[in-house]
Formats: sequence, C-alpha cells, structure tokens
Amino acid sequence: MQCYPFIHSLDQTAEPVDNLQLVCASDCDAQSVEWLWPDKIPIGKVTLLIGDPGTGKSLVALDIAARASRAAPWPDEVGPPSRGGHDTVDIDAAGAARLAAPTASTLILSATDDFADTIRPRLDAAGADPRRIFFIPSIANLREDFAQLRVAVNCAPNCRLIIIDPINAYVGPSDCHFHSVVRKVLAPLAQLAAEKRIAVLAVAHLRKNDGAAIYRAAGSMGFVAAARAVWTVCRDHENPGRTLFLPLKNNLGPTACGLAYTIEPRGQCGAVAISWHSAPITTSAEEALHSAEATDLNRARQWLRKALAHGPRSASEVTQEAEHYGFHQRTLRRALHAIGGHTQNRGLLEGWWWSIPDAPTDENEEKKVSYEKNVSGIPETPFRPNDETRMTNDPSSDNSSFDIRHSSFPPPPDNPGGTQKPVPLCPLPEIFNEPPSIHPSPEPPSIPESIAFLNRLDR
Repeated sequence: MQCYPFIHSLDQTAEPVDNLQLVCASDCDAQSVEWLWPDKIPIGKVTLLIGDPGTGKSLVALDIAARASRAAPWPDEVGPPSRGGHDTVDIDAAGAARLAAPTASTLILSATDDFADTIRPRLDAAGADPRRIFFIPSIANLREDFAQLRVAVNCAPNCRLIIIDPINAYVGPSDCHFHSVVRKVLAPLAQLAAEKRIAVLAVAHLRKNDGAAIYRAAGSMGFVAAARAVWTVCRDHENPGRTLFLPLKNNLGPTACGLAYTIEPRGQCGAVAISWHSAPITTSAEEALHSAEATDLNRARQWLRKALAHGPRSASEVTQEAEHYGFHQRTLRRALHAIGGHTQNRGLLEGWWWSIPDAPTDENEEKKVSYEKNVSGIPETPFRPNDETRMTNDPSSDNSSFDIRHSSFPPPPDNPGGTQKPVPLCPLPEIFNEPPSIHPSPEPPSIPESIAFLNRLDR
C-alpha cells in the first residue's frame, strides 16, 4: 500500500491495512471515452436498450453485432458505399481508422430466441460475418455462471461486444426487482467490460406505468442506474410502420439525436432485418412514449365502445379479444374507466363482467323496474333467481317501486301463469289505496335480556 505524505501527516495513529487501494488523481492519466458506436454505445461500459415487445429490440442488437463483425459503418454515417454492406459512410479520420481496424467478435446470450431458426437467419439478413458471432447456451444465470463468460471472452478473437437478451432472465425472475441483487450482477459485468475493453449491450422490456420514461425499465431501477447509456425503442404513431431509436440517458457524452428504422423481410428462411433511415430524430423519449400511450389509450377507448355496444360482456372474453389487437390489459382497464364503464362480479362461475352506459342490458344485468298494483295490492313481475326485491316508498306517488338487485334469495316456486310474485321485505298495508310505508326493524335485545332468555332455555 502506498501512503502519501499529506495523508500520513493528518493521521499519525492510522493502522495499516492490506486491502486499501488509494489512487491519487495526479497519478491517474486522463483518457477519452472509447465508443463502439460513436456517442451511442461506449466500450468498457454497460448500455441498456429497452422497449415494448415487437418493436425490434433484438433486431437492433443483432444489427449492431453484424456491423461490428465486418467493421461496417454505423447507420448515422452517410457518404460513399461501404465495404461489405448496404449502407453508406462519410469517411473521416476517425472513420478511416475504425475501418482499418480488425473486425470484432460478439458474444450473444439469448434466453428467448432460438439460435438456429431465429438468430442465425437474422444475422445473415443483416450481413453479419458468422465466424465472428458466438453463442453461449451454457450460461443460465450470471451470478452462478459468470466464470464461463470470462473464459468465453478470452476465447473469442478480438471480442468487443456482449449482448444479453433479456438481462432480466440472466439475473433471475424473482431477483430482478431487488436493487442489491441487480447491483451484484452488473458490477462484475461492468468490471469485466472495463478490463477487457468490451461493450455490454443489455436488452430489457418497458414497464407499463405512468411517470418519467427513465423509470420505465422493467425490474429494478438498478438496471438504469448502473448503465452508462440507455436507449429506448418505441413505435412512431405519426408514421405507422416506423420505429424510433431514442436516447434516454448518456452519462459519458453529449445527448445524441435519435434515429428511425423499419423492419423489412430480407434474406432466406423468412428472416427480417433493420433498415435505418438517415434523417436524425429530435423527438425526445418522453414525448414519444407519452404520445404512444395517449394514442394507445384513445384506440382502446374506441375499440372498447364497439366491443361493449351490444351489452355487457365477460371481462376475460374482452381482454382475450383485445390482445389480438395489441391492447394490454392495463390500457384496457384505463380505457374502461375513461369511458365511464362499469364492472360487476357475477360469482365464481361467470366472473367479472364489463358494461358501458347507454348499452342495452341483458336479463342478468342490474336494473330498476316500477310496478303497478293489481287488485290484490301485490305487484306482479317476473322473479329471477338470486334477486332481492326491495320496496321503496314515495309519498308523492300512489305507486311503489321495487329495486331489483342481486342477492342470495332462493327462487320462488314455479308459477304456471307465467309470472311469479316476489316477497316484499315489509308487510303489505291494509289499505291498498295508500302508499305502503316502511316499518322500522325492531331493536335487538339487550345483553341482560339475552342472558335471561338463555337461562330459560337451560331450564
């Protein structure tokens, strides 16, 4: 351990320790940040790529690996045609030095896509050199199998990129929400990246909640906190069919402009690949995500009005049908609340049902019906099982109304005449020309009276 003079003069009684590492700033040479993709993916750091399912996160990661495998230009570089690819590049001093550098290898950890029928065809469609791409199927958990990753980095020639898709699957499904666990996984990963000069690209999903976009990554906030750069992909609702690649966080350089891309079929085996647009995107991630949420909510509201226009429907049936149109269950519930919809629990057999105002009701829907008295003074109405008949009194009217609501009343015997007479909850008045009155329920007996009654029963 090196002890500096000014520290020794401050504390003469300090006991020596073996594990202390103290570096003076004057002994540390300043270095510039090295980039795999300039101003977007730094080398020696962890970069996070988040987005909703189906937006092409994995395709973007494979496109980056394909470009690294053949030292191809990046999508935001324009100019003469480049070697080995379909893009163009404006070759400056930095670009010429990068193109003269040897091609780089990539290690891929994928817990969702199959290597043979999905990843390999996509790499071929992106123009990758398959001799520079390596899969590691033996790694299931980075906490337990981190030694395998270190050995793989040493085996791959000129390894410059590690793709982990998705990062939550390699932390543990039950541990990705704990900040301390996430830090224990990402800290050695960042240390390995800095030691071997490798860029780590971790893919994650977006969480469906309100608030700032920086807090939308699924799992613990530790993923966003540990990453030095965070990018998000979301659909461009102003231009259908186009997806936006936007910066969310960059601690190492200026905030770069975003890009746009489309997903197009290319190559064999029905594979798809990314086709980048050259024009920069100045829309922020906050604006794009909030605009996407508002658009999805409006679409869900319109669809829900049509789905419930003919009456109440089972909530499970509606949500299953909505999934085919790309609506998430949380967005659907928000849309139901926005249009003033109602929910009703119809028991274990039928479950929850949804309805909207001004929609026709079926025979099981709650409703209020007014009845006219007949000659016997007992209103006649079809009686449904599990309904409760409650009589209300209106002094300004000669007619009484009964509020039909769900209850556990047993059904009355069948009536051959087609109608069944409900049992009112209050005694019928003796004079039928006057409106019925509600008799108050008797007060419960006091404790001494109850004790006396029980003593009489014992005798």
